[in-house]
Amino acid sequence: MIPCCFHPTRVVVIDDNSEFLHNLNQNLLKDYASYHYFKNPQKALHFLNDVYQPDPFPNRYIKTLDEDKWEHRSLDVNIWDTYLEVYRPQRFEEISVVIVDYSMPGMSGLEICKRIKDPNIQKILLTGIADESLAIHAFNEGLIQAYVRKQDFHMSDLLNEAVEKAQWRYFNRFSEITLKAIAIADSENQAIADSKFQAFFKSLLKRYKFREAYLCEAMGSYLFLTKEGTAYGLVVRNEDEVELYAESAEMKQVKRSLVQELQDGKKMMFHHNRYSSLTPPSKKEWENHLYPSRAFHGALETYYYAFAPGMFNIDPARVLSFERYAEDRRFEVHS
Repeated sequence: MIPCCFHPTRVVVIDDNSEFLHNLNQNLLKDYASYHYFKNPQKALHFLNDVYQPDPFPNRYIKTLDEDKWEHRSLDVNIWDTYLEVYRPQRFEEISVVIVDYSMPGMSGLEICKRIKDPNIQKILLTGIADESLAIHAFNEGLIQAYVRKQDFHMSDLLNEAVEKAQWRYFNRFSEITLKAIAIADSENQAIADSKFQAFFKSLLKRYKFREAYLCEAMGSYLFLTKEGTAYGLVVRNEDEVELYAESAEMKQVKRSLVQELQDGKKMMFHHNRYSSLTPPSKKEWENHLYPSRAFHGALETYYYAFAPGMFNIDPARVLSFERYAEDRRFEVHS
């Protein structure tokens, strides 16, 4: 599964040892997260439960519609507008993960995990040798999602890997709701549900070092952002849609050679409009919004995709990049 929305988040780290927190900060990767450190477990819990107000992306793009009968509820999903998240600087303030030491005075790490109210926050427990059996039990019970031994020689690497996986699970948790709501989670003719497409998606994230991704069409089209805020688009069509766009181009009297390239899947039309996903109104605009396209052979179907910078109509001046956000973050331990 791949998420409908993905962006850097905050990770809360709780440990009563200030020196350990300082050393840990030197080794935690800052590519996909910022870190909020607490020495006092009670204050950390107060921050997580009383100060922090979760506001994930489904709050803005999924609405419950009342039906005539109270036992029936429909969900209205506005996938087309998820890219507007790039205009929300608050997206980077979202807390996806808590890392907490098991052994602390006054309150154990497991007790903190039990008392965190937000069920979506992923929990990683730091353990000593004597605590490992308790951590395994807590993992099996679902109280924590991972644990890392403090004494492990590769502790920092293991923790960075655990944080990356935890963020992925966090966004997939919300995405599952979205995918089900638009009835594509189990569909065989949607690229986003195709295992080969999912692998391709992950390869793009890695190759181009994208820090953000937003699903903008149910088929599997995404807006990507780099750490610097450079925008790329991935637009995906199935064979039926390729034929439909070729027919639309013909009706607009687009050049015959371009219509043929649309039919052959060598070109793709994508006209990003804030208010509509319809095709451009004029022949000239059609030709200005054509992108090179390639075939992609999925597990069950052939798709066509265009991938290029600048495909989405966004205002760079309004986008706070993660790089600029991270510049203002300074190491601080809340005690």
